Amino acid sequence: MTKTIQKLPALEGGARVESGVVQFGEDWPGVFFRGDNAAYIASTLAAFVSTKIENGDVSRGDFMLCGFLLGHADDLAAADLSGTVGPGIKSVRERLMRLAALADDPAAGGVQ
Repeated sequence: MTKTIQKLPALEGGARVESGVVQFGEDWPGVFFRGDNAAYIASTLAAFVSTKIENGDVSRGDFMLCGFLLGHADDLAAADLSGTVGPGIKSVRERLMRLAALADDPAAGGVQ
């Protein structure tokens, strides 16, 4: 999934913004992750969901949580300029969607 990158001017003196809480003027503080940190977090979120799927540990209530985590993983993966993280997240999302479809299929033993 392609996300728009919001570009801001570089800091004076070539200072580098590190991962952490950042505040612009009087706006609300937000959390900033440098690209390498963001890619690692995205991979970790996708691996967590993937492990739950592989272990058969996804309850009906977990589908929304797993989707939420993968949504944030997509956002974080947008900072991975190598493009290696996104396809893995897409694969985990597809497996989760197949599992969710089976959970709703009475023929597959699911409950509608």
